[in-house]
Amino acid sequence: MFRAVLAFTMYLVVATALSANGLAQNRDSGLEAVRVLTTDVIQKTGGTGSDRDVFVGVQALTDALRRFVLAETELRAEEPVGPPRDASLRPGQAEGDGLGTPGEEQSLSDVPTDWFNLYANQALDALDNVRDGVEGGADRNALTGELRRIESALNDINRPPAT
Repeated sequence: MFRAVLAFTMYLVVATALSANGLAQNRDSGLEAVRVLTTDVIQKTGGTGSDRDVFVGVQALTDALRRFVLAETELRAEEPVGPPRDASLRPGQAEGDGLGTPGEEQSLSDVPTDWFNLYANQALDALDNVRDGVEGGADRNALTGELRRIESALNDINRPPAT
């Protein structure tokens, strides 16, 4: 059953990345597919999933998350580039405390690139920790904690603060 879910999720991610019709919907569908896969891997890791199931799940999540981020980054590469956030600061003025707190959920196509990049990098960093943990035989609780960091980043990636 778990392999069927992984295969279906991988299909959704690849189909989303390749489809040109309904681009905004496809971008959101790709994000949702990675979220579902993350939840499945968390359940296997925190539950009674075998080491092999966890390994396969993490490999599938690695592939899906990286493909999703790459596809979204390529789409965003064609968007016009604005000035850096700190370009409007006066001399001696410090930049704010980040980008703000997550707001209402939006279509991924409406999310500012700097917000997307922040949360995509958080998810990828946590994924690296999960992969290192699986390869190093880390405790399942530690792996689950890092998987929850991925889940949290994916939940906030399309919730930029209101401007």
